[in-house]
Order: sequence, then C-alpha cells, then structure tokens
Amino acid sequence: MHKLHSSPSRQANRDRGAPASTNAASGFTLPLLLLLVSVVFLVAAPLLQRGAFVMRPGTDGALTTGALGCLLALLHGLPFRRILVLLLPTFGIELALCLRFQVSPLAFFGSQFIAIALFGLVAAWLRNPTANQPAAATDTAATGTPTTKHV
Repeated sequence: MHKLHSSPSRQANRDRGAPASTNAASGFTLPLLLLLVSVVFLVAAPLLQRGAFVMRPGTDGALTTGALGCLLALLHGLPFRRILVLLLPTFGIELALCLRFQVSPLAFFGSQFIAIALFGLVAAWLRNPTANQPAAATDTAATGTPTTKHV
C-alpha cells in the first residue's frame, strides 16, 4: 500500500483534532456559495414559472423541516458540510413534493437554501475565534520588544 504524503503541519493538526485548513474564510465558503445559489434560484423562479411563489398546503411545513433540521444540527455542533449531506434525503422528498403538487422547485429550494445559508454563516462566524476579536497591533517604541495591544 502506498501511503499518501501530507505536510507535517497538516498531520499535526489532524493529530490534535484541529481542522485541516486554518484559513479564516474556510468556514464561510460553503454557506456563501449556498447563499449565491439561493439568490439565483429566487431570481430565476418568477422568470420561468408564473405564480412561482404561491404556497400550497404542506409546503410551508416542508420548508420548516429543512430549515429547523439544519438549525438543530448546527446547535449540536455538526459541521455545515455534514449537515448538508444529512439533509439530502429531505431535499429529495421535498423535490418529489414540488413535482407532485406543481410548486416551483426553484422558488421552494431558493427559500429554503437562503435560510440554511444564513444559519451556516452565523455558525461559521461564531465558530471563528478571530472574527470576534479586534485586530492586534504591536508596539516596539517603549521597550524595544514587541508587545501586543488591542486597537
């Protein structure tokens, strides 16, 4: 068996249980992409189908199921990518609901994805420790040694 090569720092991060990427924007990428997709869906829905935002009985409950499922999973600490994978069966059932009752799938999923993306953005912001702290500056004038001050 050939062992995959990885950098020592990534291996050390995995050993400590830290995520493989320490980039501050890494937690925001997937929710922002989902937000972009939802905006495209919401703009395209009325252009492709007349009365796209008309709700049928039961569709509001299905929207609530997907959004609350995401919120509850985020509250339990699951990563956003894993939550989206776990919601795939729900999305399939909701697609069947849309096709069966002549509800616009673009409007339906656009509405649901925007709520899920906003939950993901808030969770990424809360999980990122550098997003909540002010920028630090160094001062070497007084002592000659760098000290950290919060600006």
